Amino acid sequence: NMGIGVVSPNNKLEVDGHIGFSKNGTNGNRYLLIEGADGTYAGTMNIQAGFGSTAAGGAVKLYAQAHATYPGSVWIGRGSGAAGSIMFGNGGTGPSSASQIHMVVSSSGKVGIGETSPGSALEVNDSSNYKGVHIRGNAAPCLTFGQNTSSVAEWKLGISGFDGNAFSIGTGTGANDRFIIKDNGNVGIGTSYPP
Repeated sequence: NMGIGVVSPNNKLEVDGHIGFSKNGTNGNRYLLIEGADGTYAGTMNIQAGFGSTAAGGAVKLYAQAHATYPGSVWIGRGSGAAGSIMFGNGGTGPSSASQIHMVVSSSGKVGIGETSPGSALEVNDSSNYKGVHIRGNAAPCLTFGQNTSSVAEWKLGISGFDGNAFSIGTGTGANDRFIIKDNGNVGIGTSYPP
């Protein structure tokens, strides 16, 4: 075992302090590789902070500084031929059951929250009654819909811009209700002020 700044190292390499990777020429990319027994780099890299107890916990932080090409971006991805999912959740060094997986990004780019095999662009699965997706905002929070690549809302549904206690379906980005249900159960079609 080798220790740098450590008198009695317990691992093959133990460092007390920071490890830096210097730039070589114009290529600033640096890699940490886990090589398997067959030399094909098949293996798992575990990055762990702390020892897994309340007395020796820790946190893992990933952050990037400003740069002209990648201005503070943090990239988490997979190889072009990899078919596995990017997973987030609880489970120590890896999930032993689907219940430990909270969110996945599949190899096709679909996102699942509470769902390990999403079939849509976003799929949310919550077993609690009257739960799932909660949207809130200062004025009239809503879901918006636009065609093709447009980021402009063509249709929206959510809280009315005229009545914060009413549900509405409207068009455009302003308070243009086409259908509204007030909290007293009255319905308005083509009017934002049913009795």
